[in-house]
Amino acid sequence: MEGKLSLESPASLYIPQLSKYKDTIRVKHLIFNTSGIIDYYKLPRPGGRSWNTFNYFDNDDCIAASLGQDSLLFKPGAKWDYCNVNYMLLAKVVEKISGESFRVFSRERLFAPLGMEDTRINDDATEIIRNRVTPYNPRTPEYINAYLKDGIVIDSGGLWLQHPRNSPHYGGSGVVTTVDDLLIWSRNFFTKKFGGQAFYDLMHRTEKFPNGRDNQAFGLYFDVYRDRKFVAWDGGDFGISSQLIRFPDNKLAIVVLSNLGPGEAYKKANEIADILISSGILPVCNTSMP
Repeated sequence: MEGKLSLESPASLYIPQLSKYKDTIRVKHLIFNTSGIIDYYKLPRPGGRSWNTFNYFDNDDCIAASLGQDSLLFKPGAKWDYCNVNYMLLAKVVEKISGESFRVFSRERLFAPLGMEDTRINDDATEIIRNRVTPYNPRTPEYINAYLKDGIVIDSGGLWLQHPRNSPHYGGSGVVTTVDDLLIWSRNFFTKKFGGQAFYDLMHRTEKFPNGRDNQAFGLYFDVYRDRKFVAWDGGDFGISSQLIRFPDNKLAIVVLSNLGPGEAYKKANEIADILISSGILPVCNTSMP
């Protein structure tokens, strides 16, 4: 950490378009999802095409749609509302300050030092990635009709349909990785070898806003599962589902990556936790949350 950025800095210093809003959006509002910016996929896409990831679009398309709105959903800090564009804008901030693409910055400053050799920011829809899995969705009437509404004609025969990701947006998504690399990432929060205590504390930093929600950290949230405190984040998109849950008191992490849209990775992670709890591997601890 080089001290080049403050959480209190107006984000408009790096994203001039944000200066049009009368209420100041600060860097911390982007990080903690309290900016009031409307997420891109809730808005019509210019040109009439859908935001279905079959269709090509990138960060600039998403940001342009969101910042094309003349007002925010709420005053920054007043509410919590998850917004992918918050993190797309943060990626822009990183690029502005570092002078590097987010892909290069992430590889040189995070993934390579940690030894995460199979992790990258996927900012190129044409890139060939060795051993990359294909996302799938069920070929059911429900899914077929949903695709039809997006202008994508699908045959009704067969059990599954593939859904390649042709939209290389990143920040709120776009990390291609493996279970092994995510375990490396998780292990570092136990060893603190990379970044030390300062990096650990920053990643787990929470802040109270008028909205009252204070269990959110830097792309993480705190909660309790069957009396066990955990730190986690889950996600999904067309044809994929993921969950990374870490039990800091037990120095144990569970990673589930699914290449099925209805994979419900978080449920499978909970089922694994249940097995570990019943076998005594994941006991209740009484230490405090980080």
